[in-house]
Amino acid sequence: MQGIPHDYLFKNSFSHPEIAQYFLKAVLEPVILADMDLSTLKKENNSFISTHQNERHCDLVLSSTFRGRSQGIYIIIEHQSTPDVNMQNRMLEYKRLLLKNWKQGVKNKEKKYPLVLCFCLYHGKSPYPYSTDYYDQFAYPELEQIEYLRMRLIDLKCLYLIRIFCPMVH
Repeated sequence: MQGIPHDYLFKNSFSHPEIAQYFLKAVLEPVILADMDLSTLKKENNSFISTHQNERHCDLVLSSTFRGRSQGIYIIIEHQSTPDVNMQNRMLEYKRLLLKNWKQGVKNKEKKYPLVLCFCLYHGKSPYPYSTDYYDQFAYPELEQIEYLRMRLIDLKCLYLIRIFCPMVH
């Protein structure tokens, strides 16, 4: 047995679909469970290639049919026995890499990204000391929530047209 014994137990346990299903029924919100077909739950590749060509691994990735869409939901589960102040960033990186791989998939004909949920299964000696809210890392979390996944587009052609039709605007 390689690695830490509880890592082996975690990975071995979740390799059984009925255990993974039981876990998800216990932790997912009813609104998500209602649209999931747990009978289609399967283990996915948990290795990703980062932008810098480094291989990254998360502990477990599951997928399932969601709202009738095959692989419409992915669940990333990371197992931790020690607190990690950067866990939110790690999860965000896994999510980004999973979506990048998904988009590049040969069989993928979908244009819209699937839902991706991230879980940290923690069993440290003391309660988890860090916030689980990604936005708590920012000086202005209320503004970051508005701006984070938003791209502000400034179309220079439109600005040019505004100057032609509204010469007083500078």
